[in-house]
Amino acid sequence: MQERGSGDASFDIEAGSATDLYSRIANRELTCDMYIGHDLRFPQKYILGGMADRGTLQPIGSTKLALWSVTGIVDSMCRILKKGTYSRIGVSDPRIQPSGYAVLQSLKNYELDEKAVTAKFMYAANDFQTMSFVMNGTVMMGFVPYVMIRQNKVAKKGSYCLIPNSFHEPLYFYSVVFHNTDPAKKQKALELRNYFVSREAKKIFSEYGVD
Repeated sequence: MQERGSGDASFDIEAGSATDLYSRIANRELTCDMYIGHDLRFPQKYILGGMADRGTLQPIGSTKLALWSVTGIVDSMCRILKKGTYSRIGVSDPRIQPSGYAVLQSLKNYELDEKAVTAKFMYAANDFQTMSFVMNGTVMMGFVPYVMIRQNKVAKKGSYCLIPNSFHEPLYFYSVVFHNTDPAKKQKALELRNYFVSREAKKIFSEYGVD
């Protein structure tokens, strides 16, 4: 848990994969007032499961897709993809992860031999695992949301390139507010979410790779 501040309001952050958070919240092991994630399926699952209000579903920003390595092998134009001088690339499972699906969409725009490139893919369950693959050397590089490496100390020592937004569907961050028996507490969650979409907050988020 990490405490942050917004004006005179403070809040805690519980970070983790969308699947893990959903399991803990659905099983009442974790209580939250608001959920933010880049996979639309999970806010929808909270709504369909009667845990959150449909009317509070709202995007609060987006991030770019990055190809990243802990070494200096990635140039700013992603030329390494055409060179093919790599062994393995980490990619989040495109069947369930928006970033992984965005990778498949992007390959078509790079005019690559898709069969040759995808043959070197090592699929991860989620973006956290993809990042772990890169950091522990399981793969030479990996596709991850830019927000995950923008302020990461380890990532800064490596290299990356950004995939043009026009190459794939946007990687939005979606928010939804949970049901709460305390109206005042729910109102505070809504006010906090409104702050997240304000110009002031967007300036802060941009420093972390969120547009």
